[in-house]
Amino acid sequence: MYHIPRPHEKTLGAGATKWATFTLALLSGCASIDDKPDLGRTDGEQPDPARYEERSAALRAAENCLLRSYRQQLHTPANAIVAPCTGQEIAGYRPELGLSLSGGGMRSATFSIGVLAGLQKQGLLDKIDIVSSVSGGSYANLWLTHQLFGARHYAAHTVTPDELFKSYYVYKAVRDSPDIEPMARPHHADQKTRRFQTYLENNSYLITRTQDSNYGAFINQSSYIGEMVGRGAVWVPSVPLNILANGLFRWQVNLNPWESAYQHGIDRTFAAYPTDWHSTLKDAPPSYGELADAAKRGEIPFFIVNTTAAYGGSVEWLRTADFAGFNSDLASVVYEFSPLAYGNTAFGYCDYQDDTKRATYGVPCYPARAPRLSEAVMMSGAAVDDLKLTDQPLAYVPVDALADALNLSLGRYVANPRVEPATRAWHKALPFPFYFATNRRYDETRDSVYLSDGGHSENLGLYALVKRRVKNIITVDAEHEATSQGDQRMAVFDALQRLRCHLGKEEGLKFYKVEGSATVPDKFLDADACETFSRKDIGFNFVKSNPFFRFDICPDQGCTPENRIRVLYVKLSTQEASMPPNPDWSRRLSNCDGDNDFSCEAVWLYQQGLSACKHQWLGECDRFPQVATQDINYPRTQVNGHRALGYDIGRRITLSEQGPAGEPFNPWHPKPDVSINTTGF
Repeated sequence: MYHIPRPHEKTLGAGATKWATFTLALLSGCASIDDKPDLGRTDGEQPDPARYEERSAALRAAENCLLRSYRQQLHTPANAIVAPCTGQEIAGYRPELGLSLSGGGMRSATFSIGVLAGLQKQGLLDKIDIVSSVSGGSYANLWLTHQLFGARHYAAHTVTPDELFKSYYVYKAVRDSPDIEPMARPHHADQKTRRFQTYLENNSYLITRTQDSNYGAFINQSSYIGEMVGRGAVWVPSVPLNILANGLFRWQVNLNPWESAYQHGIDRTFAAYPTDWHSTLKDAPPSYGELADAAKRGEIPFFIVNTTAAYGGSVEWLRTADFAGFNSDLASVVYEFSPLAYGNTAFGYCDYQDDTKRATYGVPCYPARAPRLSEAVMMSGAAVDDLKLTDQPLAYVPVDALADALNLSLGRYVANPRVEPATRAWHKALPFPFYFATNRRYDETRDSVYLSDGGHSENLGLYALVKRRVKNIITVDAEHEATSQGDQRMAVFDALQRLRCHLGKEEGLKFYKVEGSATVPDKFLDADACETFSRKDIGFNFVKSNPFFRFDICPDQGCTPENRIRVLYVKLSTQEASMPPNPDWSRRLSNCDGDNDFSCEAVWLYQQGLSACKHQWLGECDRFPQVATQDINYPRTQVNGHRALGYDIGRRITLSEQGPAGEPFNPWHPKPDVSINTTGF
């Protein structure tokens, strides 16, 4: 049996863990602790996303053919003949149901996987057309894509979707339900059972191969520190090499060992297909073409991984400066990876035929190696980069330059498939300062596209779904909300406020109240799109409030059945009145599953009050579920707690003709006679 840490302690050295996190800040999700959101450079902008809309239209037609094919399979007999789709006949097709997963590092990833488990329990997961994600939410998107694909296609390892979400509880606790909800792990259990979630628990430290072990805290700490020292020793000589290769020349090669560790961690934890609790299948991951075919057959949702592209700067090395002309309209900077193509409306979309020159979706594309899906996810979570859309970007210029010089930025250059290979090659031959003469703008003519964390532009993943006018959207917001300052419990809805402003300016869209439903405060909906509100203004207490809000997104002229986008907004929160006040939780948890609202794992961490960062040197220690985004080493307790909370919320989501909705949590009442089912012990 594994050594199981208490929820308030780490098995790794707290100082070493926090030092590494502070230095590398590898976690995804641009979490804001400001009292009002930074809307980005909106003042004085004249965004015109329609200028490249013909490029989007060509891709939308191809996507709609794929999505319509899947929908037809849901309702068409197997032997029916379906005419081939050209895209012309369904120009106005709208996907039925989309899911967006926000940034927020491991917190968002584990919570989002729990929500997916709840949607599977409700029979909604296979009805989702598109899953759009950012940063930590992209970890979960990658995991779902690869596991659903493998569950269908890896011979001798196929399983049902339900099996993907089953897990064991790491404490000895009596459970009321052995179904998808976790159950106690029996002694000598078969390591092939409940292996998918158990594997996640065993590989929840992203940047190190060192994980929790049977050998106690001293061995764990020594192994972890040794690995970090080794990576630091590699990083030191990488600094002058980086200055030579990416400073003196613009070869744009990855020499950052921390980025490599991060990439390997994502591959190891979320892209692998487990064969038991500790081992994975060695087959190569599926290609984009294989994933596109699987999406067409309805085996996986159509995925969109969102990153942020630097766009519009006229002085290339000051990519965050006002006078560099950096642009922040979402049509230019939200850069997507989907089964069919990668790009955006400004750069254009190219498919993954990387060895050929071809016309694709309205633009010419040249040979260029496209990033693998897990690489796209890494860039979607490259939070350590000062490429931010801000009203005061000059404040970030020296920090950005220092991070680049020290080889710490996690953003990455990828070859621009819109530029001929010969042009890319001779641009790289020019040393400083001559490359400024030919390679200075951050736009679609640049030989490389600089990509960083998707949360640097839009941290919900909702924009990609709104742009496609998906009819019904479930948005999971697992952004970090500060709690340490004055023990706050208030949420500011940072990403939602920013997105509302950009949608109003760029798309002419407005948020509307749904009568008779819980929604974000009226003052938020009635105000000008770019007016910001503080935590106190909004008044949402994420410890005492239900997590579900409903609103519609429609044009400024008003809502009609043809233009309405119905949104269920799910906020990372708890409802303390629904938590069972079990005074004996440290010995045994019971009466917190089955017909009750919360699972035992969520109750366990909630009753602890503070997260596992309690004894760390730097950063905040926040109340569950708002664990600090910088916490990248999740012990099994936190994996279980956030996943269970997501499951408890996801299993309350329903879908009807009125759109998606969430059933509010009920106040907890003790049950005098509770029969305990010990099945599985």
